[in-house]
Amino acid sequence: MYFKKNLLSNQKYALINNNSLINTEVKIKQEKYELILSAVEENSKLISPYYGTFSNIRINTTNINMIQKLVKKLFFKLSRKYQEFYLTLPPYFYNRNLNFIKEELISYGAFVEKCELNNHIECRKKIEFSRGNKKKLNKLKKEKFLFRKGKFSELREAYNIIHENRKLKGNKVSLSYIKIKNLFKNFDKHFNIWFVCNSNNENVASAITIDLVDEIRYVFYWGDKLRKDTNSPIVLMAHGLITENIKNNISILDLGVSSENGVINTGLKNFKNSLGAIDTEKITIGYK
Repeated sequence: MYFKKNLLSNQKYALINNNSLINTEVKIKQEKYELILSAVEENSKLISPYYGTFSNIRINTTNINMIQKLVKKLFFKLSRKYQEFYLTLPPYFYNRNLNFIKEELISYGAFVEKCELNNHIECRKKIEFSRGNKKKLNKLKKEKFLFRKGKFSELREAYNIIHENRKLKGNKVSLSYIKIKNLFKNFDKHFNIWFVCNSNNENVASAITIDLVDEIRYVFYWGDKLRKDTNSPIVLMAHGLITENIKNNISILDLGVSSENGVINTGLKNFKNSLGAIDTEKITIGYK
């Protein structure tokens, strides 16, 4: 369960996201097998993660009987040490045993504290856009809009486009520019910047992606600028990212959640589905 040297398993990555808090690493052992996760402690609570997309829980076996033993040990260790604990599990496409882990924890007395709607695209040879998005894509190409990879020196511009987009929608970017820059400096091989530019070579949309594990690229942020034209550069951005995944044998483009505190943003969900995205769940398991 992604025990290889990838970003999600990197303790330094977990620490840098939560460096102002009390960090801990939970390790459960059974013979030669291990279950490990990074978390923070807050009073009598354990939270994994406090800041971050989801927990980096991982197990170095796919044997169901051994996973069952490790999860049982995890539950009783956490429930005895903490009055409350909360583990946000990755969506199930990150590992087929995550649903089993969830059910095991629930069987011992944990509960589903929160369920968010997540969307991902399975990157195959054929890109399955809706009819409307195909028209938008053709229009963008006809008007000579281009998708390109950005450089680290362009991070500020990419961030500003995303910040502007969020502000127009009444939302905030969860991380400051300084924090994003720090992540790039520490984990540059896993972070990428992307742009869509118009025929005047002006950047009109940007995206920041993270390669959390080898097979999955996560869209950390994306957004487009307010313009007078009626084009949809994010459609070209999505097309470009899917094409990059296919070219580099990255099987999934994770678009993140389309809900907040369990309330689905239907407009966002429908847009992602129109790009070929599949709905799944991102569940937080709780105990108290």
